[in-house]
Amino acid sequence: MSKIIICGLNGSGKTTLGEALSKRIGYLHRDIEMYYFNTSNDNKYSKARSKDDVIKDLENDFNKYENIVFTACKGDYGMLDDLYDFAIYIRLDRDTRLNRVKERTFKQFGNKVLEDSKLYQQEMQFWEMAYNRDET
Repeated sequence: MSKIIICGLNGSGKTTLGEALSKRIGYLHRDIEMYYFNTSNDNKYSKARSKDDVIKDLENDFNKYENIVFTACKGDYGMLDDLYDFAIYIRLDRDTRLNRVKERTFKQFGNKVLEDSKLYQQEMQFWEMAYNRDET
């Protein structure tokens, strides 16, 4: 029984690695976005859940499942800090990360991101945040 966390900034490849690793070793994969956002609809990032609600659901899953690969930018989720058996930190240069974030946006939204001014502004703010995010 073990819990693995993979951390890294937006676009570093943590979710890609987490999905591949969990499939390879037969673990459940959980990404932080699954807890913060309704990932089943087109407008999934429009309203985030509270950190307290997220931590409750994370704690439930960490208690329910024996083997989890968890991917998140940070690992500061309450009691979970004591449950990780292994931690992996991915660091990727800033420009490559931002290009990956932009590619993901266009893969998800296509030209809609350019045609919808509200979505475009939202993504531009996200890109700026991702680019300037403190690496520490």
